[in-house]
Amino acid sequence: MLTGRGKDYLQARARLELHPAVAAPLVTARMAATPAPTTAEQRRLLALLGGIARPEDIPLFAEAMRRDVAAAVKQSQEQGIELPAAEPWREVLRAQGPRPRPR
Repeated sequence: MLTGRGKDYLQARARLELHPAVAAPLVTARMAATPAPTTAEQRRLLALLGGIARPEDIPLFAEAMRRDVAAAVKQSQEQGIELPAAEPWREVLRAQGPRPRPR
């Protein structure tokens, strides 16, 4: 059961996803703004863009995947450790279908 901030966040996100043409450019502008979003904010913004699923945002997901994989590899040299770190971004990229192209 969600209460407080979690519920408010999900409701706000749902409202934004209802209006992707308006929300997506604002979200990408926030990602590039100074001061930069915190890591937690960036993850929430990327999750929102993933729900909107625009092909032009693929470079943002690919960069997040590279960053997460690099951090996982740095933390541990165990074989295969990068796979769990990359999985959320792989799902977003797979959802775009074969050969997604920015518009």
